[in-house]
Amino acid sequence: MDERPKVRWPYVTAVCLPLLLACPVTAQSPSSALDQSGKSPVSASASEQEAAAYSDAAVRAGQLGLMSLASIESFPAEDRDAARAAITYLGKSEVPSDYYAVVESSNGQIEVQLWYFKALNDAPGVRGDPSGRCRTLTYDAASKSIVRAVWWR
Repeated sequence: MDERPKVRWPYVTAVCLPLLLACPVTAQSPSSALDQSGKSPVSASASEQEAAAYSDAAVRAGQLGLMSLASIESFPAEDRDAARAAITYLGKSEVPSDYYAVVESSNGQIEVQLWYFKALNDAPGVRGDPSGRCRTLTYDAASKSIVRAVWWR
């Protein structure tokens, strides 16, 4: 004996079908769905996605009071030496313009908090550093160099 549930066709035709027909989303192939600029969001190139990530990070950095290491002039005059040292430190193996920073002084130490741009785009509430590239650099004003780096986790 067949134990399948019976479909209640009056319910389906009276309630579900009008809802489906009123739905603005239609069955389209991903390549036929275009955004407002006429480009397919699915076909966005890696460079377009990267540019969007930089733009989103810049907005979020501004909200947090962070400055881009790509523009040393954006830092207050008293913090520029520490920012330059951070650029020199990062330039050995990474791209400094991918980072946002804030310079803080406490207990006689100068610290540069570095935020990788992709970490700024992660969902709020994510604990730790999902990018694995954020860190705190300790700057020594006497030697004008970075003396310590602590990675966030």
